Amino acid sequence: MILRNNKKLYIIPIILVLYFFISANISNAANTIGPVCCYTQNDSCQNFISANGSLPKCRKLNSETCNQFIDSPNKESGCEIKKEPNIGSDNCQSFCAPYNPAPTPPPDTGMPKFKMPELQISIPGLTFTKGEAINCKEENGKKVCNIPWIGEYIAGVYKYAIGIVGILAAVVLMIGGIIWIMAGGSATMIGEAKAWIGASLTGLVIALTSYVILYQINPALVGFKGLNITLVDQIPIPEDIKEFAAKCKPTGNGACATSNMVDFGNKAIEASAICMAESSGNPNAFNKSTKCSNGDYYAVWGLFQFNLSDNTFTDADGTVLNCNLAFGIKPSGKRAWVNSDPTCTVVDTDLYTKCKNAASNSVLSISNAKRLVVGSSGWGPWETNSKWCNF
Repeated sequence: MILRNNKKLYIIPIILVLYFFISANISNAANTIGPVCCYTQNDSCQNFISANGSLPKCRKLNSETCNQFIDSPNKESGCEIKKEPNIGSDNCQSFCAPYNPAPTPPPDTGMPKFKMPELQISIPGLTFTKGEAINCKEENGKKVCNIPWIGEYIAGVYKYAIGIVGILAAVVLMIGGIIWIMAGGSATMIGEAKAWIGASLTGLVIALTSYVILYQINPALVGFKGLNITLVDQIPIPEDIKEFAAKCKPTGNGACATSNMVDFGNKAIEASAICMAESSGNPNAFNKSTKCSNGDYYAVWGLFQFNLSDNTFTDADGTVLNCNLAFGIKPSGKRAWVNSDPTCTVVDTDLYTKCKNAASNSVLSISNAKRLVVGSSGWGPWETNSKWCNF
């Protein structure tokens, strides 16, 4: 009987050796079998050697020159012909290579792509759903995405906590066992040991059955459902705003040069950028969309595109021009040309001409802009525009 058992013990290592030997050969075969490239001559695959001995069909090349080389995918044979320039020659030699079609990109569903969260402190066993697997759908014309990460995080913390409780219960159980061993028949120490052991077992049972207990109280306590988040629709930026933002850069040359904006103090660079965005540095610039209905009159003029129909303007001699009075009162009871009411009429051409000439003077335009901006916390009439400049 002992001899027979010893023979069985000898057989075990032999079987293991054979197993590893066969596994190694299978692994090597797996590395050699598979896509095999074949070198060709005379534009044919006559020298092709495949893993199973078959000769797949390959299409011929139209020319041996590199410029006229044609890649010829052949799905049936599993090969495609590629080019390889000869050393020291402009000609190409062709060879067959495994046919690897480009992967088809997933269709664009218009849904957002999410990035999986990265924890500062990793929790063993916690895995998040990948961003591309987030479920999004259309509901009542809105895009709604179910984000499961918070529920997965809570579930991961719960499972990790159960493991810690199990370890602590085992430690407490061992402490109780050690106290019992060292009790030496003392009823007091044995009672204490039983208390330790009982507490550890009770805590372990409660921890392991906590899921069932919570489920019985309220199934929603263990549901860990994802959050349904309704996505905010993107509002495209108007083209005129994009154009304004692209031009909103300070310059060192021309009427809008930063050196001309020193009166703006620490806002000189921003003033130069707004000046460029408004007029591109042209003192005689006017906004064509602000044309009045009764002639070749425009409400907005100058480097900083002053709205003459809604502002006063200080002339070179310090005279305050009430430019808004040059415009007639509209049915709305107001004179100003505004986006919500883009109409105007000029009723005092002399005053309008004085205001237009003053606004077209680069020095006066800068000084009047400074008057409206300096001392304020923002950019006054240009506050909205400054936001598009990312100030």
